Amino acid sequence: EGEDATGIKRSNPYILFVGQIPFHTTAQELLTHFQKYMGKQVITTEAMKIRIPKDEKVKDSTKDQDKDKSKGFAFCEFQDPELMYECLKMHQTPLNGRRINVIRAAGGGKAARTETHKQRKLEQDEYISTNVDKIIKEYLDQGKLKEGELDSGAILICKRRSA
Repeated sequence: EGEDATGIKRSNPYILFVGQIPFHTTAQELLTHFQKYMGKQVITTEAMKIRIPKDEKVKDSTKDQDKDKSKGFAFCEFQDPELMYECLKMHQTPLNGRRINVIRAAGGGKAARTETHKQRKLEQDEYISTNVDKIIKEYLDQGKLKEGELDSGAILICKRRSA
């Protein structure tokens, strides 16, 4: 659960799960990565709170490099749902040699997470599909694209969640 601007707990917080991040990625590096694509005015430490769980198995390691090793994922919480949805564009962007996954976090127990995760994937797919349709329509209206220039296969590739 998260809290809104008034301090009231929300049962459906605006949280993204960011997976496949390199194990030694810091919150600052992740913030910088999002700023690179979304802009420094849009992505700020106030607008996006980042939490990167540490790997407890290596906590007692004698190697200094292992002491700050993460579990390879992070959670980003937002106050603004529109900003959260905009950040879904970051899905499959490269970060330190790895393509990161950016999806809505599910929360709850495993069964609840699985069901919520399925629903959120459907919502994300619908969001991407709607935006691709809107962009194609704008290009057609502006004459940058001709009717039938993109076949259905090309349009489906544009609507895929991953590269």
